[in-house]
Amino acid sequence: MAGEKWNSGALGDIAEIKTGKLDSNAATWGGRFPFFTCSPETLTIDTAAFDCEAAILAGNNASGVFSVKYFHGQFNAYQRTYVISSRDSNALETKYLYYQLQQLKDLLGEYSIGTATKFLTRRILDPLPIPLPPLAEQKTIAAVLGALDDKVELNRRMNATLEAMARALFQSWFVDFDPVRAKLDGRPPANLDPATAALFPKHLEDSPLGHIPNGWEARTIESVCKTVTRGVTPEYGEGTGRFIINQRVNRGPDLDWSSLKELSQGLEVPPERFARRWDVLVNCLGEGTLGRTHLYKGESDLYAIDQHMSICRAEHRSGGAYIYQVLSGADGQARIESLKTGSTGMTMFNISKLRTFEMVWPPAEILAAYFKAVEPLWLQVANNDHQSRTLATLRDKLLPKLLSGELSVAEAASLV
Repeated sequence: MAGEKWNSGALGDIAEIKTGKLDSNAATWGGRFPFFTCSPETLTIDTAAFDCEAAILAGNNASGVFSVKYFHGQFNAYQRTYVISSRDSNALETKYLYYQLQQLKDLLGEYSIGTATKFLTRRILDPLPIPLPPLAEQKTIAAVLGALDDKVELNRRMNATLEAMARALFQSWFVDFDPVRAKLDGRPPANLDPATAALFPKHLEDSPLGHIPNGWEARTIESVCKTVTRGVTPEYGEGTGRFIINQRVNRGPDLDWSSLKELSQGLEVPPERFARRWDVLVNCLGEGTLGRTHLYKGESDLYAIDQHMSICRAEHRSGGAYIYQVLSGADGQARIESLKTGSTGMTMFNISKLRTFEMVWPPAEILAAYFKAVEPLWLQVANNDHQSRTLATLRDKLLPKLLSGELSVAEAASLV
């Protein structure tokens, strides 16, 4: 194998290892520079401490699980992270090193020390052996794996744009009531065909939720859903091929498929507690994840839902897309926050409060017109998600084989 002919080097000898500069509590959030922390999310900050190509190794202090990220440019990092880059660009490609560290992250979690707080030390990192093929081969390996990551990132950005388009239309029609206000001002509603414009009334009226278009209603979630229920109490297994979506998987707009857990083969799951297309999934327990809302767009009921999440299944598929926008928007999230109960660390959004959650509800014809406009956007999001999962699976299969030399670059490129 090619890997048997490769040299290797200790990480501390071939790479510069620096620590982040800021305590996350001292940071001023919001800015043009990424700020890398132990959290899966990348925050932004108004100052930069680094300007380089680097692999950022971030530790989850609670569990000892480490994440590895790659960035090229100006950024800042939490003081408990390591910023690692090549000492000599003629001998080591930093992006190749990133993929080697990506492969080693679980092992690094095992090496981490501490009890309540897990962390890595230079004594652990410096002697870490890194395989070193010729530089040209490092660059090609990084390019093959990078092409897959780049496509996944492109899909993510496309989805963010598509979701922003769906959100903007919802905001215009159902929050700002732009078509109604245009008629109040004696103007034709902008960007609407005559048939759709005719569906909107010319006046606003009082309601328990404030001024709403004439003929629209204040409705509860349970009144427009076939079911509002919690998921199942899980029993976990291995190798069963049966999976459950829990709070960790539900990231809001996205699902983190890498966090899926398998259910035991013997656990009975009622049919209504599997996710179905256009279901709205809401995290209802726990600090940090409570209130996260996801519009499920999968094709079939393959995934059970955890007991700490609620399922809102609307009478019509258009209702699911609408309820999602209500609950995931800034106002919906603020209202969920105000309705939570419990003590710090164990807060809950009670399902009875979800069922009686009031919202503005338009006539069926307007809801259908909205769904006709946004359904293609959501289906494209679903297609992009599916493609990204396929690409990520391929990358994860190629990664260890490429980085060990078991698979040649030419073979990997043909698979890609």
